[in-house]
Parts: sequence; structure tokens; C-alpha cells
Amino acid sequence: MNKKTYIIFGIIIGFYLVFNYAVPFNKNYGIEYNTEREKLGLPKLEKNWKVDEYGTEQFSTEWWKPEPRNGHFKKIIEVGIFNPKTETDYYQNAKRKGTFSWSKYDFRNNEFEYFLEKPNEKTVSVTKNGNLKLEKPTETLKINKTEFEKYITE
Repeated sequence: MNKKTYIIFGIIIGFYLVFNYAVPFNKNYGIEYNTEREKLGLPKLEKNWKVDEYGTEQFSTEWWKPEPRNGHFKKIIEVGIFNPKTETDYYQNAKRKGTFSWSKYDFRNNEFEYFLEKPNEKTVSVTKNGNLKLEKPTETLKINKTEFEKYITE
């Protein structure tokens, strides 16, 4: 191998190491980011919440509230190379078994979206051709802020 091959090989390894260990450049969106969350109207991370090493990846961090997991119980922060992209907060209502709700804040658009996942009461339906169709056991609905706030405060 000549000198040029070693240089190219070194550059490739360098890019690999930078991409895997340095990118994203800023991952400080944990508890120290709570003051920014308050300004944006996002739920804060509490001091007793833990990072889930299994669910956390290079461009996302998953936080879990310790038991019991009623109310706000999970937060996923997705980051780009320099800034956060989205922050998703999950809620469970003990009064409504089998349902979950979440809000997703998009940092690029400064917008919230709200969702509700509930058991599908219509697990079997009939198609246009008269065949039976087995539906998913849950259905995900996009809801408005009022419905979302009602769910999390019930």
C-alpha cells in the first residue's frame, strides 16, 4: 500500500469516528434544558427521571419517569446535528385503560401536534367486496389541544 491509500483510509476512519462519537455536537437537552422548556410551554424533566439506555440512540434520547407511570411518564428528544428537532411527551390516564396520549413539539416550526391512541372498538369490519377485515387492536387519532388537555387532566 502506498502513502495515498493510508491517507484516504485515515480520512475515512476519522469521518467514521466523528460521525459516531461527536455528532450530534450538542446533546445537552436533558434536565439542564428545563428553563428553555418552560419558555416554550413544554413539560419539564424531573430530577428522578432516568435515561433509557435501550431506547436511546445517537440522534434521540428517551427519558422515563419511575413507577407509578400515571400522567406524564415518558419523553423522547430527537436531535439534529446542531439543535433539537422534536420533543414528544407521553401521558397515560389510569382512569382510561388501554389509552395513551402524546404531544409532539417541532422545534423547526414551533408547533405542537396532539395524538391519542385508544383500543379499536371495531376490530372487525366489512370491506366493499363483502369480505371481513381484521383491524388493528388500537387506533391512533390526531386530536386538538382541548381534547389533549382534557385527557391529561381527567
